[in-house]
This record gives sequence, structure tokens and C-alpha cells, in this order.
Amino acid sequence: MRKVFFSLLIVADFIPFIFFMQNETLESVTQAISYEGYDMTAKVSNGKIAAGIIGIVVILAFVIATIILIRKKQKGNGFGILGGVITYISFNYFAPSLLINLIFVYSSFKKYADSANKVIVSTAAFIIVYTLSTAFLAVLGRMLANKVFAYRLKSFGEGFSFGQGIAYTQAAFTMSSLFQLVSPMIIINRSGLETLVSGAKDQEAATKMLDSAMELIGYKTSAIVMLTIVAVLFVIYQLAITIPMYAAYQKKIHKGYYGMVLGSYIVIEAIQYMAERKVINVIVQLIATAVVVAAITYVCIRIYNKCYKDEERDLDKEKEDKIKKMTTAKKIPRFENLSNL
Repeated sequence: MRKVFFSLLIVADFIPFIFFMQNETLESVTQAISYEGYDMTAKVSNGKIAAGIIGIVVILAFVIATIILIRKKQKGNGFGILGGVITYISFNYFAPSLLINLIFVYSSFKKYADSANKVIVSTAAFIIVYTLSTAFLAVLGRMLANKVFAYRLKSFGEGFSFGQGIAYTQAAFTMSSLFQLVSPMIIINRSGLETLVSGAKDQEAATKMLDSAMELIGYKTSAIVMLTIVAVLFVIYQLAITIPMYAAYQKKIHKGYYGMVLGSYIVIEAIQYMAERKVINVIVQLIATAVVVAAITYVCIRIYNKCYKDEERDLDKEKEDKIKKMTTAKKIPRFENLSNL
């Protein structure tokens, strides 16, 4: 799941407008800037904005639904979720970026980077290094976290809450990306391009803002829909792989399942990066991601039924006993011979 970077650039480009207006008039700036070659009446379609808003709502609703469903089956805890949040931010967000920078600056891979613009120019190098780094660090983070938080994650439900923290943090990042994408779209429609660009200090800044705005206006609705669907699939995936990771840590299954999780992570991340670099189209991205998620989820459910189904039954029995106990305690006492009082 990659963030929508250019939407942030648009917001950054528009910020100077707010401060610039304090010292300059719109008229003086407008006269110095040429809009030739740009359609200054262009707007973002309402359907595109609606798709982004609906995407946020759908992801949030799915997260809430999984919380309710899981809560009925297993008893987790907030500590596990917090551990998952910390692990995701550390090993899925910051660590990969740091490692990639180190690789393309200080290793032999630096020949694949454009040192002047600080970008990776080789698609193959980008996909291979990013995919392996992201997958390895994500799995390593889960393994280390299982050991660090083991003293607080004693039951499966508590261990699974750790996976919930990871899944929901990733979903939150995606919702943030959608919000950062939709916000400048709304700004463009409300203010208009000419008003927005009037805040630019010179022609170069104005051109940069217009290019970013036009790219945003041309952003495909299908890409927003795809981002939403893939985000939901990733929530399922992150929850599913929690089962073999925790079971392998508890030695209920062979540690070779760590390799299965790593392999699936490599494949699913490669699919996302290839789509980002336009090596594959969005339809192939969706189908391939869905197939991988479905396959790994099937395997993980089988592991759950083998290793933790009895724990779920025990929890159900515990709930039933608790309900019976409460019902018995609330019985109204019977009084006989009340007529003699």
C-alpha cells in the first residue's frame, strides 16, 4: 500500500499562497504569471471526490466490523493492539525507508540511483530492493515483537490483538492517504486554479503548482477505488498472517511457516510496487492481490482450526457459565404464605 505522494506536493505548493496574500495583491501577481497551455477552468469531478470519501468510510466500516467479529470469538487486549501499532510504524514505515536510503547511497546499488535528484531510476532495482526490504523487515518486526511482548500476550486472543494493531494502523495510513488526496481536490473546486496559482511568487512556482493540480485533476477514479479495495484486502492479510506467526512462535506449528509468511509478503508487496511503477495494470494488481490474500487466508484458517479452535470453545463455555451465574444471582426470591402476613 503506497501513499499518494503528489497530493501532498500540491498541498505544499498551495501553502505559500496563504502567506503571500498578506503582503501582495492578487492583481499584481496575476499580471506577472502566464497560464498559457493550461485550462484554468478545469475542475475535479464530483464522482472522483465522492469515491475518495466513500473509500475512507468503507475502510473504516470494515475495520469496525472486524473488531466486533473478532471480539465475539476471542478475548484480546489493548496492550497487544498498541504493540502492533508500534511495530507497524517502526518496521513497516520508518525502517524500510531508512534501509532503502542506505542501500542506494552507500552500497553498489547506488549506480541505479540518480544522485542529483535522489530518485531510483531502475524499475527492476526498485522492485527487487524495496520488495525484499519491506517484506523482510515486516516479518522480522513481528518475530521480535512476539518475543518482546510475550509476557503480556499469553492467550491466542491477546496475541491476535497484536496483529489487529498492525492491520488497523496500515488501514489508518491508507485512510490518511485518501484524505490527503481528496482535500486538495476540494480546494481546487472551491477556489479555482487561477486563485490558487495567484499565490505563486514566480512563473516557475506557478507552473509547478499547475502541473501538480492538473495531475490531480487527471487522477483516475478507478485508482481510488482500487486503493480502497486493496486496503481492505491488506487488513484481511495482516490479520490472517498473525495466526501462523503466533502459532510458530508458540511452537504449535513448524517454524518453516515463517518462510511461508515471508514468501507471501514478498509476492504481495511486489504486486503493489509493480502496479505503482506501471509494470502491471490495476486489474492485474487487484486479481493477483486477491488471489494471494485468499490463498494465505485459507491456510491460516486451517492453522487456527488446528491450534486454537479449542481455545475459542473454552472461551464460549466461559461466557455461558458467566451468563448462567449472573442469571442465577438475579433470581427473585419466592415468598410463601403471603396471605398470612
